[in-house]
Amino acid sequence: MKKLNKVNEINGQIIPYNHFYIPELRDKVDIRADYVNWIQQSKLINSPPMHFCDYPFVFDGPAKSMLLQTDAFMQMRTALEEAQRRNFQSLFLQNIDPVSPLLMLHVTRENIVQDTIQQLAHKGSGDLKKPLKVLLSLKDNREKQTNHVLMTCILMPKKKKLKMTCQTL
Repeated sequence: MKKLNKVNEINGQIIPYNHFYIPELRDKVDIRADYVNWIQQSKLINSPPMHFCDYPFVFDGPAKSMLLQTDAFMQMRTALEEAQRRNFQSLFLQNIDPVSPLLMLHVTRENIVQDTIQQLAHKGSGDLKKPLKVLLSLKDNREKQTNHVLMTCILMPKKKKLKMTCQTL
């Protein structure tokens, strides 16, 4: 299958790429676990066993989206662990400064986009992989409550308890 795909690519996609997709993989195979095992096995010297991730052309759009989410989660977890490791070392070594395990953005409601872009421009790629925490400067408690409910509705739309609250906004 891999050779057939390679020949197809060399000859300008005689067979459309979506003919190689196996949509049933999402139902029959734990794609996330296969990806994690594939990443871990690729670091070993011995030849790894067969993984579906060795054949990326068999994944359709939703499966590739799942792989990207898994990869992003793994990178975020790695960045978080690295920050925690560095902070632990800073307890014992004086030349290591502690770092935040989160990507913290301080924004105001009036300039939310400008504040966000300005702060992201000064962050390194390692910081961008950390879990995000947004601190919104608000004036009064009512504004804080409204914003909390609104952000919860936007970021977690599948929560059943919040559907009624979100629909009444």
